[in-house]
Order: sequence, then structure tokens, then C-alpha cells
Amino acid sequence: MERFAEEADVVIVGAGPAGLSAAIRLKQLATEQGKDIRVCLVEKAAQIGAHTLSGACLDPAAFKELFPDWKEKGVLYHEDGSVKGIATNDVGIQKDGAPKSTFERGLELHAKVTVFAEGCHGHLAKQLYKKFDLRASCDPQTYGIGLKELWIIDEKKWKPGRVDHTVGWPLDRHTYGGSFLYHLNEGEPLVAVGFVSIPKLTFPGGLLIGCSPGFMNVPKIKGTHTAMKSGSLAAESIFNQLTSENLQSKTTGSDSDQLKPAKDCTPIEYPKPDGQISFDLLSSVALSGTNHEHDQPAHLTLKDDSVPVNRNLSIYDGPEQRFCPAGVYEFVPLEQGDGFRLQINAQNCVHCKTCDIKDPSQNINWVVPEGGGGPAYNGM
Repeated sequence: MERFAEEADVVIVGAGPAGLSAAIRLKQLATEQGKDIRVCLVEKAAQIGAHTLSGACLDPAAFKELFPDWKEKGVLYHEDGSVKGIATNDVGIQKDGAPKSTFERGLELHAKVTVFAEGCHGHLAKQLYKKFDLRASCDPQTYGIGLKELWIIDEKKWKPGRVDHTVGWPLDRHTYGGSFLYHLNEGEPLVAVGFVSIPKLTFPGGLLIGCSPGFMNVPKIKGTHTAMKSGSLAAESIFNQLTSENLQSKTTGSDSDQLKPAKDCTPIEYPKPDGQISFDLLSSVALSGTNHEHDQPAHLTLKDDSVPVNRNLSIYDGPEQRFCPAGVYEFVPLEQGDGFRLQINAQNCVHCKTCDIKDPSQNINWVVPEGGGGPAYNGM
């Protein structure tokens, strides 16, 4: 069954701050100059914002530029190797790959320019980095997984609008990280990079914007405004090319290299959850509202099924079962005989992509599941 193809001037993959800003700016410029530009925005969540976790504190600079009056209101290629567009996932497929009665072919979206704004560690961006060697002249990106909680505190201690940032605390002095504490008026992994870690952003037929290439301002713990600005600047550059008719169709290594063998480490004894200020993992996962269609092809796959036990478990004591914040990975005893196997509970996945980033063997491949699946954050 063939895919239906749709044509657009610009296809933007990801409706986060960067992707939305690029789409809005393109349409603003088209309206201002009386041009007809077709923009297509593709998002994997069931609704815009459902997969977005934010610190809820925004540097308004890019927002004000985009809305000066805001207070008042899968990659396809051409034969020459350039990016042609994307293909959305087929839906209604069983685990074994056979079509269900609800099967529908995905849609091909062709464009003169395809903008990739997938957020942290985008699975299409991973392909583009390799195909166009975009990271040849920059350091690896580094990442920090962020945990967010909403607390109800004593009103006497509540100071609406207060913002506290920390460097280090509550971690120890040997661990890279920090925190933010926001007093709300109503009582995603972070990508931590610098200029030396930003890859080449353009390639034939497309470009990267937002947190996918990495524009977070680490000292400020702010990335939304830089993501929006990258989208706006990309839109202006694309618009100039479209309307002028010139458009032709230092870190020490990657995060996965930093893991030490278990023999060189001392296990950390964490206190058990008390049910008041700390909670067990699965209860916390339930709050994310994450859900996936059970009978669909796996969106978490292993390049080599033997690696988790033979290498990761034997050398690193199975880090998969610790670095995943949602309990997706666990080593369980074999049904027969001695030993263990890696069990993947894909239903729990909250799309943080930590496994794809941190696996010391780089054996786990995260891809987008059937559209609409994943977390459903509410009020976060």
C-alpha cells in the first residue's frame, strides 16, 4: 500500500517552542509581504504540549520579539542525497509487523525545506548527524535528566513568583547538576551544552533548531527562549530563500563514555520512599499519564540481544535498570536455568530518551512510537 504524499514549502518536525516559533514566524513574514507559503507542522504527541516538561519560568526576550503585542492578545531523501521531507508512522500494526484491521499507511510530507525541532536527542536528528556528519567539528552533547515535582507547602512559606536556582545542591559536590525552585502564583531531559557542542545546523534540504542541536543557557537554566529564537531566525532565513527563489530542492566525550565499571564504584544506599516527600518509582510514573497501544511494533529495540547481559550486566551491573526514570528496564531471572535476561516494559516509557543517550554499549535504539502514545503531562 502506497503512502499519500502532501506537498509543502516548509515541513517542521516537532511542535515545541522552537518548531512553533519557526512556523509562526514564517506565516508572519508571509502575511507581511503578501506571499503564499505553505507550512506543515508535525507533532508526535496527541496534542501540542502533551510531551513538554518545562521549568515554568520563561525568559520573555524571544517571546516579545515574536509577539510584540502579547499582553494585548521519519526522513525522506532525494536521489542526490538531499532531504526531501519526512514520512509519518504507519498506524494499526501488530507487534509482529502484520497489519491490523485498523491499519493506515503513514503520510509522506515533501518540502523545499524540512526543519527538525524534535527536542532533546531527536530520533530523526540522530540519523541526520550520521548521514551528513554534522558533529564532525564539535564536541559531543552532554545531558542531564531532570526530575520535576509539584509541592503544596505551608502558605506562610509561600512567596508567589520567587525563583531559586542552585548549582550542585541537592547533589554532592562531585556530581554535575543543580535545581530550580519556583513558587507558583497558584500555589525533558535537559540538554546541557555550550557553543563548542553545537553541531553544523544546516544540510541539503533542511536544518536543525531548538533543543535537538542544543541551545540551552546552562548558567541561567533556561532554554525555551533560545529555542524560540532559533526557530524565529531559521524562519527568517528560510523565508528570504523562498521568496528570492534561490532555494534548491569541548567535552571529554559522549555521556555514554563516562560510565565506570561497577568494580570501580561504591553502591549508593538511598532511603526508602516515605510516601510524604519521596515516592516509589511506579507511583510517580503513573502521574505522567503515559500510555502506549500495546499491540504495535516495539519503539525500544536492541541492536544485539546478547549485549545487555554479556556486557552491560557483567561489567556495569546493568545500568539500564537504574538510569531509566520510569522502570522500563529490569533484569529478571531466566525461566529455565541460571542467569538473567533484560525485560523491557515499553508501556512505562516517558520519552526522555535517557536509555538511548546513556547506554554504555549504545545498543538501545529509541524511535517514535505510534502517534499519540507516551506521556500526557497536565499542569507541568
